[in-house]
Amino acid sequence: MNKTKIEWTDYVWNPVRGCLHNCPYCYGKRIDRRFSDGSFTPTFHPERLQEPLKVKKPSRIFVGSMADLFGKWDWVDKSGGFVAYSANVINSILNIADQCPQHTFIFLTKNPKGMQGFDFPDNCWCGTSVENQEKADERIPELLRVKCKTLFVSYEPALGPVNFQHSLNLCVNTACMYRGKAFCKVSCEYYPQRNLNWLIIGAQTGPGAVKPHHTWISGAISQARNANIPVFVKDNVNWFSKIQEWPGVTA
Repeated sequence: MNKTKIEWTDYVWNPVRGCLHNCPYCYGKRIDRRFSDGSFTPTFHPERLQEPLKVKKPSRIFVGSMADLFGKWDWVDKSGGFVAYSANVINSILNIADQCPQHTFIFLTKNPKGMQGFDFPDNCWCGTSVENQEKADERIPELLRVKCKTLFVSYEPALGPVNFQHSLNLCVNTACMYRGKAFCKVSCEYYPQRNLNWLIIGAQTGPGAVKPHHTWISGAISQARNANIPVFVKDNVNWFSKIQEWPGVTA
């Protein structure tokens, strides 16, 4: 487990490493090429499971910064060379999280449907990555079905504008005086059962990075503000002002 420069977490913990999504902008695969054959084979490292138990100070821990723990694949077990069952691996990780109530464990995936079969301790945050409207429409509804107290979206890399209104508790009733705002139940009874608790916004990095248009970022921030949801804008966006808020705390 290592300290990290990722602004919204203190440590990265990689009991699993590797991913098969093959995203063209993947920083993990770029790093992996420097130290291995570049195949980025998903691998379970059981020798790393106990690492959070050694950290006593309450910390935010990003689980699987070099992997997608809930991807549609199993992992090679480094210690034995066999293929590990995904559910067993994930449950062993959640068991460690449960033993460390002083920490916050942050999970991020491009396959939120894979999170739905698990019960996450209250000190876990579950999120999904979206880069454009297509991926937001595909992934966010699946995330909202996950059994986790805190749900978030990482809009990174921002590669196109995204309308979040269906998942930010914003009214879409054209006849409602609160359309585009949150908490309109008194007016028109529109009220989603689940809601996001946090929005991270970040830009693409690395060679050939696409710079996000300022209207994409301002639009996402405005939607979150209307829904009273905290926003964390990463430094790589180079936004006009520093906005770095956390779940449970809004401006």
